[in-house]
Amino acid sequence: MHSLWTLTDTHALAQIQRNLKRIPVLIADGHHRYETSWNYSREFGKESKGAQRMLFYLNPMEDPGLVIFPTHRVLRQNNNLNFDAIAARITQSDGIFSLSSVRAQKPAPPDPDKKECFVLTDGKKQAAVRIKSLSSVKRALESPSQESYKLPLVHLHSLLLPELKKEDFFYTHDLHEAVQRAKKKRTLAILVPPTSTQELYRVVSAGELMPQKSTYFYPKLITGILFRSLE
Repeated sequence: MHSLWTLTDTHALAQIQRNLKRIPVLIADGHHRYETSWNYSREFGKESKGAQRMLFYLNPMEDPGLVIFPTHRVLRQNNNLNFDAIAARITQSDGIFSLSSVRAQKPAPPDPDKKECFVLTDGKKQAAVRIKSLSSVKRALESPSQESYKLPLVHLHSLLLPELKKEDFFYTHDLHEAVQRAKKKRTLAILVPPTSTQELYRVVSAGELMPQKSTYFYPKLITGILFRSLE
């Protein structure tokens, strides 16, 4: 059950406004909507009062109900980048990555306690990839950032598979779907860990952007329960 109500208490609204002025607000999801609203307001703001405002949803980062799911990657075509080819690339990574075979009946996501960055699987074989040291990552990156260089997705896309574009991957939040798709297409699934709220805050507070397809927030708001007039 979902409930929606209007807050009309002017004192309460003023208190909320004062509180929001003192704390940072992160655009964690929906940056395209924000950019579109911003551009629309610049174009029509003088003609339309509705264009001067936008709807948004605020959620405390400390909320225990806030969950960030991982977004797993599946290569759309193997392009000779099968399990063995990427495993060989890792072993020749000049001391950046290490690879260890995973002997489990079912593929599992990376284990942060074991400092695993991501897991490679073609549905039959699977292996965990780790970073040997963050200092080696920093040396390998052309322009190491203050915080985002610590993220597994940066290690994956900037160091291990830098030649691939976002269109070269199929994305899913379902681990089982990723593995089954890789097995059916005879390609490779890359199982990645979820981004923590602490990682998100550190990266954004440093003025950096998160890697693409790195956050999927849950729960999602129901579409259509509220509409915003631009008139």
